[in-house]
Amino acid sequence: MKAHLRVSIFAAATVALALTASHANVALADEPGLVAVPISTIFVPNGFDNNDEVQVVLDGTFPNTCYKLARTEVTPLASGMGFTVKQFARRFSGVCIPTFVPFWTEVTLGRLPTGEHRIVVADGPEAMVSVVDAPSSSQDDFLYAPVETIELVRGADFTWSVKLHGHLTNTCLELGDVRVLDQGEVQVVLPIVNKLDRSDCRDADVEFTKVVALPSQLDSGNHLVHVRSMSGRAINAVFFSDGD
Repeated sequence: MKAHLRVSIFAAATVALALTASHANVALADEPGLVAVPISTIFVPNGFDNNDEVQVVLDGTFPNTCYKLARTEVTPLASGMGFTVKQFARRFSGVCIPTFVPFWTEVTLGRLPTGEHRIVVADGPEAMVSVVDAPSSSQDDFLYAPVETIELVRGADFTWSVKLHGHLTNTCLELGDVRVLDQGEVQVVLPIVNKLDRSDCRDADVEFTKVVALPSQLDSGNHLVHVRSMSGRAINAVFFSDGD
């Protein structure tokens, strides 16, 4: 009798969960003003290994000022080696100014197994993400600075730089070499931290700011700057280059 009761309670709970999930899906589908929007570019930084949190960036344009960015839907492919991605926006009523409004959004895919992963945007572009074996069990090849914010700076000569800002937490840590990997549409910035061999190390708040030049010869169009950070989550920004 008790076993039968347990089964009945479990079955009832399962039905309740299924109904809740069903109602949640209906609510999402019926959310006022929620529409899928097209994506023009998938920016994919190279250099991920199977210890990294893999990120890609979606870039697109709204047709007028009545659209606001909403959620991103990510669905694994049946093969287990890729994802379909759909971007949503909220479309509001009212006076809409007919002007193009650029937008971009990050998609974090998490840690992925070694191999080639296909990223498919519904009715849009496709891209491949390469994930390699990590050389060790540590998260990255280097210790990266805890970058908190970045600022893109356009020079008078139309070249671009990126300003990094953050705080180190020990007097024996310093921001050392900052490498820029030119990957065409994507510029990967690696702010490497050095650990000083001293006996007077102590915990302290050490602020840092550094301006790093991006390649001077960039093609015309949108580009992504992808800055690695100590937390394991990169900081991204999209900018437009006039080209030569």
